This record gives sequence, structure tokens and C-alpha cells, in this order.
Amino acid sequence: MKKSKILYLFLSFFFIFIPLLGFRNNDFWDGVNVAYAFESKNYAAIDEYMVQGAYYLQYLIYKIFFIISEVFNFSYKYITCLFYAFVLYNLAYELEKFSKNILNLKGFFCILPGLLIIIFPIWSVLISSIFVSHVLFIYFVFLGSRLFFDKNLY
Repeated sequence: MKKSKILYLFLSFFFIFIPLLGFRNNDFWDGVNVAYAFESKNYAAIDEYMVQGAYYLQYLIYKIFFIISEVFNFSYKYITCLFYAFVLYNLAYELEKFSKNILNLKGFFCILPGLLIIIFPIWSVLISSIFVSHVLFIYFVFLGSRLFFDKNLY
């Protein structure tokens, strides 16, 4: 599993982090509200939008991103890109553990789901920061499924 972790890290960096950094000039869709709030330093712009839309977890994540970006003095967009790469790396590793422990796959077939999830072309939608909670919840689904079905935990 050690080699697969390095492979996932390499692929996450080159297929998620680098492309997102290259295409992160502007935010899209609902992420425009977040970009406006960050650039104007008027966080009330997203306070009402996120709370009325019941995006409580996403609101908390954005607040944490804003605090980190202010402390280290760089754009929240870089933190978002790093977050996406980190979560997808962990998702790939979680899929490998799920495939090995729950589905009883062996060898390359354990690593294949993780590889496919990282290089899957759907991640082009991540150019918008609005998908922060969506990607995190996908990870939680697979983590919860593996923990639920893992017989070694009981």
C-alpha cells in the first residue's frame, strides 16, 4: 500500500492541484458570492447566502479557509485547490482500503478504483469553490461505508 499512496499523491498533484491552479482565475456558479466576499473582505455577503441556503458545513469550511488565507496572506483559491487535492487523495486511498477489505479485491484491482477516481474527468467542475462540501461528503460516504462493513472493527 505504500507505493499506492505515493502514486495517489503524485496523481493528485498533477491531475487535480496543478490543473486547478492553472484555471483558477475566477470562480463560477455560486462560488462567485464567495469570491466577492473574499475580495471585498465583506463576509456578510456570504453570511446571509449560506445560512439561508442551509449550507452550514460549507459556510464553516469557507470561514476556516478565509481565516487561513488572512493569516498566511494568500488567496482562499489556493487553499481550496489544496483542499480538493487532499480530499481526493484521501478518497483514492479510502477506495483502495474499501476494495481490499470489503470487496476482497487483490493486487492491481485494489488500486484501480483510486486511480480512476483521481484521473476521472468530472473533476473539471472543481473550478468552482462551491463544490468543497460535495467532495468532502463523497469522501465521508466511502469512509462511512468502509467502517460500517469492516468486520475487524467489531
